[in-house]
Amino acid sequence: MLPISHTSPIAVTSCSPNQLSTKPDLSDSASFINQISEIKNTPTSPQNTKPEMPISGSLRQRKLGTGELKLNFLKTSKVATDQVSSDFEKLKVNLENNYTRVDSSRYPEVTNANKTQVSFTDEKTKETVGLAANYLQIAGKNIAIRTQYPKDKTSAIEQHLKMLMEEKPSVLVVIASQNDIDGANLQSNPEKRFPLYFNHDASYGSIDVKSESGDTLKYADQVNADSYQLTLIKANQTLTLPVIHITN
Repeated sequence: MLPISHTSPIAVTSCSPNQLSTKPDLSDSASFINQISEIKNTPTSPQNTKPEMPISGSLRQRKLGTGELKLNFLKTSKVATDQVSSDFEKLKVNLENNYTRVDSSRYPEVTNANKTQVSFTDEKTKETVGLAANYLQIAGKNIAIRTQYPKDKTSAIEQHLKMLMEEKPSVLVVIASQNDIDGANLQSNPEKRFPLYFNHDASYGSIDVKSESGDTLKYADQVNADSYQLTLIKANQTLTLPVIHITN
């Protein structure tokens, strides 16, 4: 892991799809419940051809099908299915109450924990805007921010850069291979593309970007990276931070 400055303890990571995990789909527990309900006491043919010992009493009744097995899923299934259904409902409520979906993000199905979600105040509306980003914490202390790669839209990139200017991270680590970026940028749908907002000069809404190329880096002889010096300028505010782009 990259060293984090003690004066600016937050790093920011932009993730490509294969680095993200999704919330489990708990919308329907019926299929699981049905599997339990379908379990039956189906007798199997004996594989042993040796003569059987004579049996009598209650065991004989079970063998002939005139009695009941003590383990009877048809009787216990209601209790089991009720418990499973209850557990699913509790988990669904927990996820709905504690995680937020950001519909404007690149991967809206990847939800964000409310407790650690990063947000900022919109200058025009004065409303709090929740982002597709979360603080990563150790012992309750914010040490980094995990964020999605912004869409290839001026408003999305501007919002992403505003977050950088407010949070003032010590380094921006972009985890999206060059193959991921090149492949995505061939698509006709602009929202599927990965904008290279960090490696050239440009303007995104109210924010101007200045970028200077640095060294090509290699970590542990396996991880290749390009480095940049990124300067963000908004009115009378300026933020300069190093960028490390993992390219493989």
